[in-house]
Amino acid sequence: MILIHGGKFFSSGNDISVLAGWAGKGTEEIRKAGMDGIFNNMNPMLHAIDNSNKPVVAVVRGMCIGIQFTLLTLVDFIYCSPDAVF
Repeated sequence: MILIHGGKFFSSGNDISVLAGWAGKGTEEIRKAGMDGIFNNMNPMLHAIDNSNKPVVAVVRGMCIGIQFTLLTLVDFIYCSPDAVF
């Protein structure tokens, strides 16, 4: 089994101020600045979870915002504490 969990919060999402600075920029500009890693690392992670041979369980406490919310659609079982917020 693969267990995915956070601490007080499952996920607080991306820092919008960092991403907002790249609005309207071309792919090459983003790549040259090294910011493409944020985006390029998401697809392999999501594919690995989706194609896992082991059951994937997510334990959600507190907030679950951003790409981690999307990740929940790929896991086999989600346990949510009473304080989970989506």
